[in-house]
Amino acid sequence: MKSLCTLVAASLSATLLAACGGNSPPSLTPISLGLNRSGTVGLSSRTTTGPNLYVANAEGHTVTVYASGTSSVLRTISQDIYAPVALAFDSSGNLYVSDDGYNNVKVYAAGTTSLIETISQGVSGPGELAFDSAGNLYVANDAQASQGGQTVTVYAPGSTAVLRTISQGLSGPGALAFDRAGNLYVANYGPYNGQSTVAVYGPERKKVLRTISQGVKKDFPLAFDSSGYLYVANCVNCPYGGTVTLYGPGGKHVLRTISEGVHQPGVLAFDSSGNLYVANHYSPKSHNGKGCTVTAYAPGSTSVLETISEGVHNPDALAFDGSGNLYVANWNGACGGSSRYGTVTVYAPGSTSVLLTISQGISTPAALAFGP
Repeated sequence: MKSLCTLVAASLSATLLAACGGNSPPSLTPISLGLNRSGTVGLSSRTTTGPNLYVANAEGHTVTVYASGTSSVLRTISQDIYAPVALAFDSSGNLYVSDDGYNNVKVYAAGTTSLIETISQGVSGPGELAFDSAGNLYVANDAQASQGGQTVTVYAPGSTAVLRTISQGLSGPGALAFDRAGNLYVANYGPYNGQSTVAVYGPERKKVLRTISQGVKKDFPLAFDSSGYLYVANCVNCPYGGTVTLYGPGGKHVLRTISEGVHQPGVLAFDSSGNLYVANHYSPKSHNGKGCTVTAYAPGSTSVLETISEGVHNPDALAFDGSGNLYVANWNGACGGSSRYGTVTVYAPGSTSVLLTISQGISTPAALAFGP
């Protein structure tokens, strides 16, 4: 099984939608981020827009909830949680928590701290969670063969029994994402010094439809823009470097590669203007002080538009609220950070300065989500 930190680096990486527009690759013309941008933002399939912020504390054994724009804990979910590494909401607002410590997925009633279900059948080394358009739950399991193997297990809405198991083409499954046709994309971390891939499966299928390998290396997150173009974050020459590669809808050949400002990318996200944000998880200060940043890129550009470093240390999750504010989950106090246990820092649209720091109730934050 991968380490908890590796699993967390892949969190919040499923289908992140944004407004890039058009049916061809975005042009290379940079646009201004703008300091007063507003509007809703497309979030991951594991994240729903809502008034409250949810934070999974991987080593704090809790999920803490905060009212929008505040740093005080609204409520704490702790019942039967040990190492939460991913969060997702179903269409009813029930919270799903991937627990890598207890080796299962917990379900909590919408807006409460009450545990209503535990999914353990077929779950082994759970990481990423995602829902398809029919409301079926997908769980990425990255365990040794003796512990259940490396699979993606699927569950019908409200069920704790395995509906089907995907195992073909998997090697260290991490990020999950769906394209507009309902095809499932799975990022495979791959064996050490081996080939990493993105495996694609047709709707409700278990056999590989196609495999993306060109430009893919130790990939963490996946993201789709609103035009259906796939972005893959790759750990090339980590921790000193990395890339984000772009693929056309249904394609498997690299259209464009972003490398400037990318250092061990752990998360991808888009704002409402289609700007791409990359969380650079870690890079030693001895390497020119790079890394431990969030870099932004205009649609179609491969050049850094903005770099956020203030308050950022080992960023493991990104999320935007309905006003366009950026939330960054900082794993711990490395990279010059002052908090041993981590923080969540908030930035106004287009700003690189910290607007709010959340530390109460935070302990190695692994995932962020907005919900009831």
